[in-house]
Amino acid sequence: MSDQPRVVAGTGIAVCSVSAVAVPAATFVPTGRHIDGHDKCWSQVQAWVQLENAARIASDPLNEALTIALTTAPTCRGGQLTCYRGRSFCEPSIPTSSDIGPPPSGSKVCGRYNYDGQIVLYLSCSSEGVDREMREDRQSIWIQSYTLQLDHLRIADFRPLIDAKQIPGDFDDLLNHVFWWTETASPDCGAQFVFSQFVAGRVAIAFDGMLVPGVRGDRSTRYDNVVLFRPHDRWQDWLTKGCSPQRLRQ
Repeated sequence: MSDQPRVVAGTGIAVCSVSAVAVPAATFVPTGRHIDGHDKCWSQVQAWVQLENAARIASDPLNEALTIALTTAPTCRGGQLTCYRGRSFCEPSIPTSSDIGPPPSGSKVCGRYNYDGQIVLYLSCSSEGVDREMREDRQSIWIQSYTLQLDHLRIADFRPLIDAKQIPGDFDDLLNHVFWWTETASPDCGAQFVFSQFVAGRVAIAFDGMLVPGVRGDRSTRYDNVVLFRPHDRWQDWLTKGCSPQRLRQ
């Protein structure tokens, strides 16, 4: 296999196979995240991801290494961050802001970064990101604007280093490999979200949320998502004042 960087065009790669393949280097096109399969993190994290349940994942020595790495994870600082939440409604419903919050407590909603029944608030940093995330929904889509005050929320920034001026050492190699796997997992080709859900649970211990790249981007358009943990007591305070829901598409 060539040592030249490999461009991965799909939404999943080695995680779709029973046994993962050795990849010297790869870039996941939808997020732009690049990993180097020559460093020691690759084989270690690759083996960790293959464990079949959360209990075995938690007992692996890399769990402790992840905990340490998270203490130095970059955070979103200063100012505010405007995000959008999308929900589908049947015509002719016109939702209010209170209708476009997190799922209600007790909901059996499972996602990339939350267990079944664990409530998080998924937001996108752009309306196009919402549209891409909900592209398979055929109902009317409405979006609500949220304004996050970054001085009051501890949000970890796990976006990949894409800017050539950035120094690779600025982002922990282990975290980069871990999130490469959480992003490439795709139920469409048999992969489950056990590992990504476990990782999000570890992040939630120390942070209010995390900023991650959206996995439905492409070469022309990439976007970011925010996952907010424990939103139920606070989410209405995050609504953008004076902004009511707007129809995104019908």
